Amino acid sequence: MLFNIEHESEDCIIGYVVPDGYSSLAQLRVYSGGQLVREMETDQARPALVAAGRHETGKCGFILDKVSLPGIETMTDLEIFDNESGILIYRRNTGNKIKKKVLRIETHLYPLRRFDTSLCRLFQYYSLGIERFGGETNAQLFLLNKSDSIFLSGRIIYKNYQKYIDDIFSIFITLQDPYYELAERLIILKSLNQQKQSFLGERDKMVFAPVVRYLENMQLDDPKSVKRGILAMPSKILMVLANPVIRQLTTSSYDEMPSGLPIATALDMLSLCDVIGFRHDMESFQRAAFLHAGGGGMNTNLPPPFLMVNRLGDLLKETGVADTFLEKDIELYQHVLAAAQVS
Repeated sequence: MLFNIEHESEDCIIGYVVPDGYSSLAQLRVYSGGQLVREMETDQARPALVAAGRHETGKCGFILDKVSLPGIETMTDLEIFDNESGILIYRRNTGNKIKKKVLRIETHLYPLRRFDTSLCRLFQYYSLGIERFGGETNAQLFLLNKSDSIFLSGRIIYKNYQKYIDDIFSIFITLQDPYYELAERLIILKSLNQQKQSFLGERDKMVFAPVVRYLENMQLDDPKSVKRGILAMPSKILMVLANPVIRQLTTSSYDEMPSGLPIATALDMLSLCDVIGFRHDMESFQRAAFLHAGGGGMNTNLPPPFLMVNRLGDLLKETGVADTFLEKDIELYQHVLAAAQVS
């Protein structure tokens, strides 16, 4: 999906939304004060989209003005969402938003959504969990040009969007001890089929499906079952779980194994980050992130780790059963942790 705002003023907003469907039209929902005030369909022609083969009719534009939305000039908190994807298309700047573009690169399978929700309120435009969207939509999020106040977060492959990020977005990132990150992932994936709502996108569900099936026969609260299950893991399962952070920061795909000098490459990337934090000290990370963004020292009460995470993480660390396929993530984490302690 592509979208952007072409014009905005007190009494008129013009933009376009190109849906994924070649013949479909985007359905938009307009809110003010948190209340739905209008539903509309894009109906303005954009001939260039037809010429480029992007859309059958080109009717992807929309106009909101005093005629189509009476009282628009008084709606200081106006928001427009795409109905199908739920993506925020436009959010009116109330004048007190932070003038920065910030990306929080999510490295955890379980997202820090409560933190993101608190921070995104300080920005005009925001989009959370962007790994759920396709590459084209994500690239569009980085290229929105009508706002200098943007907050994005997601477990994206950094290398695929590097040209849109470097020197434009401030980067925030948190790292977790790889043993405890693996423990958290195993616990989440073990219970994935029992969850009524999943924060994972469709692609992630397909990628992790073999792991979910394999974990059905593992008892994560039984040390013998855990050790036996990990030692017997087929290579295709290990490939999914191996060194997730190194792959996220240095490769072009989660299916790609790191090559060359991945530790050095990852450290180079992390040197570009404006705020680096650790899951075991989220208070310090939150304080640094809010201060860098310009939002003062606000802190968010994040939920504690899953009850089993520490116990399972301790087991993985003590037994070393995961050392082989976490080797590079472990080395990277030790480097970053040592650097943080020195500074």
